[in-house]
Amino acid sequence: MKHRREPEILALLMETTKATPVEATAEEQAELQELEEQRQQSDRDSKRSAEVNAKRKREAEVLAQARGDVAQAQTQTQTE
Repeated sequence: MKHRREPEILALLMETTKATPVEATAEEQAELQELEEQRQQSDRDSKRSAEVNAKRKREAEVLAQARGDVAQAQTQTQTE
């Protein structure tokens, strides 16, 4: 089955096994919809979390730089 796309493989399988397509029930459709909504919420949460982490990292870098500047200024005044 190498170098064949999924629809081709499925068509061959269905032809070979004389299978018939089965439609999803309303309950299964609702479950699929719920899973899709959960996936979308998870994506939004991941993006929001990444933004918060990036902001926290930027703030930590600014504070570290400010501490470094203060420490550098103190050492300069002590040597003078």
